[in-house]
Amino acid sequence: MRKALLSLLCFVISLFSVAQPQSGKVYNLKNVGKGNSLGITSLFKVIGVTTNEDDLSQQWYVESVEDDNSFSMRNLASGKYLQGNDNTSSSWTLVDSKVSLDFTEVSGNYAIRQSGHTNNYGYLHIDGSGNAVSWEYSGNNNTLWQFEEVSYTQEKLDEVLNSLNNLV
Repeated sequence: MRKALLSLLCFVISLFSVAQPQSGKVYNLKNVGKGNSLGITSLFKVIGVTTNEDDLSQQWYVESVEDDNSFSMRNLASGKYLQGNDNTSSSWTLVDSKVSLDFTEVSGNYAIRQSGHTNNYGYLHIDGSGNAVSWEYSGNNNTLWQFEEVSYTQEKLDEVLNSLNNLV
């Protein structure tokens, strides 16, 4: 009986575990406050959208940046990289080259901002209209993210990444 309860407890805990971002993996980023996912529109605008784990516009490939303490995030639909902004309420955008981002763990979730930003207003946030903007991090759940790993075989991931290299 005790062993069964322990197994059940481990199972329940595993249901609520959040992935720690790792280079070379693909993630769907879910906003803690809104419950939606980070995605892009057909015009490459970065927004919060209703989650669809199979939608490439909501899948982000994480890569280490040279200092190995920061990462870049590449959208699998566009091939472009996520770029932050240091001004409050300014839109996050997509660009053609790698951008260094910092992931700060906060109680199993992550606050994300562009490396080198020194004020407290550069964090990735979903505003009331669903736009991805820079915002102050002050414990607001709309500025916290969960990384949910998307399963890819290495062969399929290589195929997707090679097709992206042909886009850019």
